[in-house]
Amino acid sequence: MRALFMHALKREKEAFMCIKMVLMKNMANFTVWHVYGMLNRSSKDYDQARKAYANAIKFAGTKDTERVYTDLSQL
Repeated sequence: MRALFMHALKREKEAFMCIKMVLMKNMANFTVWHVYGMLNRSSKDYDQARKAYANAIKFAGTKDTERVYTDLSQL
């Protein structure tokens, strides 16, 4: 959540540092991958966003993938 707040406050560098720090601690958290994809999509880095969404889908349960697929389709 902190990364989303930082990004909303136009502090993108801090947002990416925050999300990468969390990813280092827990690589299998689909929520973190989803947020990372959202940050990359808003920064217009669509290739990285696609990779992050793919990882979110890989680590998510079956009921959690609907929102990720929705965001992925917006690329």
